[in-house]
Amino acid sequence: MHNDEQKKFQRFYSSKQWKGIRELAISDTLAIDIINYYKFNRITQGERVHHIIELNEDYNKRLNRDNLIYLTESNHKFVHKEYNKGNKVKMQELLLDLKCRFMQEFGL
Repeated sequence: MHNDEQKKFQRFYSSKQWKGIRELAISDTLAIDIINYYKFNRITQGERVHHIIELNEDYNKRLNRDNLIYLTESNHKFVHKEYNKGNKVKMQELLLDLKCRFMQEFGL
C-alpha cells in the first residue's frame, strides 16, 4: 500500500496540474521564503514549494494554493524536522499564518 501511495505522489508531482499550481504558489509570496522574511527580516528566494498539510495527510489539499508555501531548502528541512519532532500542528499553523499575513500585508 505504501508503495502505491508513493507512485501516486510521484505521478502527481509530474502532472501539469502540479506544475501550474506550483507556479501560482511561488507568485503568492513573490518567490521569497517568508520564514526568512519574518524571522530574520531577510529577503531570500525560495527553492521548494512545500505542502503545509502533506499529501499523505490530506490528498485533497494537493492543489489548494492556501496549502502551499515557497521555502528555501534549509527551511524546508527545518519544517520537516519540526514535523518529525512532534511539532507538526504547531508548525502547520505557523506556516498558514505567515502566508496569510504576508499576502494581506502585500495585498496579494
